[in-house]
Amino acid sequence: MTVRTTQTVVRFSSAFSLPGLDAPQPAGEYRVDHDEEPIEAVSRLAWRRVASFIHLPAISAQRPTQ
Repeated sequence: MTVRTTQTVVRFSSAFSLPGLDAPQPAGEYRVDHDEEPIEAVSRLAWRRVASFIHLPAISAQRPTQ
């Protein structure tokens, strides 16, 4: 089956928590991938999202000033 992956960058303006992680993640830009597969037997092309992945650590993050 064909799967397509689209990438986007999201920006968090403050720290955030995710289930299963020990500590909050810092504010910054994160890459998010979405995997989608085609929906079969429809009259037009359509895609269904089957997975999303966020890449840690941040691509860029504001470092705390001392």
